[in-house]
Amino acid sequence: MRTLVAAVLFSAFVGVLGANAQGAGWVETQCAADIQKFCAGLPHEQGRVRACLEAKRSAVSAVCRKALDDTK
Repeated sequence: MRTLVAAVLFSAFVGVLGANAQGAGWVETQCAADIQKFCAGLPHEQGRVRACLEAKRSAVSAVCRKALDDTK
């Protein structure tokens, strides 16, 4: 039982670290639907897509907002 609990906690910890380490790629993954909905056609350079998502922050999904917060 202790091994199972340790494994679950370790997996959660690694997942959080991985999410934060992903940076812009993490936002692109988590916000894919929001990018298509609000920022389609923008070039993925010089922070333009991120700026678009931030401008539409109140309308994007909760998952996307969290990814934006986690990668500031």
